[in-house]
Amino acid sequence: MFRSSLCAVIVAVAFVMRLIAQPPSAGSNAQPDILILMDDERLAGNLVSADAKSLTFKSNLLGNVTTDWKNVRELQTHGQYAVIPKGARL
Repeated sequence: MFRSSLCAVIVAVAFVMRLIAQPPSAGSNAQPDILILMDDERLAGNLVSADAKSLTFKSNLLGNVTTDWKNVRELQTHGQYAVIPKGARL
């Protein structure tokens, strides 16, 4: 329960940070995010959205993929993010 809540907070912060970040220039070598599922399947792309129950990831090959957090082993990103506990006052 705590792990899924923490994952949801991390992803929500990552999503907000991505929204406010400058988009990469056309010639940049931006690294894709990597979503690793519980069956070790790996998807390259970008995090689109997330909540406490599920996340949506835009795969370079498959388009938008939505899955429950229970199916996610790991989410790798090259961005810098802050972890903010649920219910924290900013």
